[in-house]
Amino acid sequence: MKGFFRTVGASLLCVILLVFALWRYEMLPDASALTDWLKDLQGQGGSLQQTPGNGSNESGTPSRPIETRPSEDGYLPTDEIEEDLLEVICTAYAEHWSSVDLSSFELTADELKAVVSGVRYASPQYFYVSNEYTFSSNRQSGFVTELKPTYLVDKETAQQQTLIYEQYVAEIVAGAPANGSDFEKVLYLHDYFVKNYSYDYDYEIRDAYTFFQEKEGVCQAYMLAFIATADALGIRSVPVTSNAMNHAWNLVEVDGTWYHMDITWDDTGSYASMTSYAYFLQSDTGIQGYDEARTDDPAEIHHEWTAVHAATDTRYDNAVWRGSVAPIVTLGGNYYCIVAVETGAGGYLLGGEDPLAMDRITKVDGMWRVRNTSSYYPGCYSGLAVLGDELIYNTDKTMRAYNVKTGKDRLLGIPSLRQTQSLYGVCGVNAEARELTVVVAEQLSDENAFETVFIMP
Repeated sequence: MKGFFRTVGASLLCVILLVFALWRYEMLPDASALTDWLKDLQGQGGSLQQTPGNGSNESGTPSRPIETRPSEDGYLPTDEIEEDLLEVICTAYAEHWSSVDLSSFELTADELKAVVSGVRYASPQYFYVSNEYTFSSNRQSGFVTELKPTYLVDKETAQQQTLIYEQYVAEIVAGAPANGSDFEKVLYLHDYFVKNYSYDYDYEIRDAYTFFQEKEGVCQAYMLAFIATADALGIRSVPVTSNAMNHAWNLVEVDGTWYHMDITWDDTGSYASMTSYAYFLQSDTGIQGYDEARTDDPAEIHHEWTAVHAATDTRYDNAVWRGSVAPIVTLGGNYYCIVAVETGAGGYLLGGEDPLAMDRITKVDGMWRVRNTSSYYPGCYSGLAVLGDELIYNTDKTMRAYNVKTGKDRLLGIPSLRQTQSLYGVCGVNAEARELTVVVAEQLSDENAFETVFIMP
């Protein structure tokens, strides 16, 4: 037994002497880094293998252990990134570099985190880059010396997926109005995503590539997809992020001026014939004021966001189409929309050369009743589509057409409906076959709503 204790005692003495020697010659790993890494690891919900630093910096001091960052919770501030730094990181991502030398930029760990996040939110083309990464720091200065990105797929797969991604973008922008104005291009993209995409209530799809494939995603995916397609049309757009809301949307530049656009909150979901312009081209004061005027719930109000530009122009804040549920359409150089009457049911068809100066053209009579009651929904639930020289719209029971050249409004026909059913918009036009796809439902929020084809006489 005495021999056993002598052996243990000798072993402990050797360990103590070894630790002292490492400390004496500054070769002992930085314990604070290990502590930080373990804290980060606890937020992963899984296990990751730590990779030790494997080099020396210019001063000859060993690098700190590489720290693994967990998936970010919420959104980071969106700040402008130094041009040279942005170019280095984007080149690294595009070329699939395994490591990036950042020693000349004097970044802290928190600054690196903001930069990596900023690139990810503003650069949808790097969808194959994970939000997890590792880095090395100079032990004395604390500045980051090396970034090691993590890629979701290998370089060859990323290149193949990038070609598919670019094809998705090209197909979407191909439908934009030829030689259109900034307003027309932005309107097209807004309505395209509202009509063809939906929100991912499983909260899984966050990148533009998967968003294009699955046609659904969370707010970050909407934001990134708009940046990608707007850029292809020569329109500048940047992300807006709010930690307080756990939400992201876009700023978009129209004719040299920046405006908010939140496509996620404008998406009308399963209502194929409807759109919303509540958050289309709002100023800073406009987007928050619009929400505050309709609700007291902080979760339903845009607030505490961060963006690289201010949206100070208020020209669109009180646009006549702000409350429209039908899409804005163009015909013969004019813009057209349908808005509800101030009180009661029904609305008006408006039109004009300037989207801010539309005049009333014709009344849209209709009363969309609440099922099994004598009550009706206030507002107007007409769709709007273009066919030749005519604007096609609906009342609660009929299909009508307004000819923009003659100014005549006519009855197209009365679809076959049950007494409890109403028309809730036009969601498709086949000009060659003279077919309209219309939405039929028994009430406004109706899971049993369906689309049917109306043949025009």
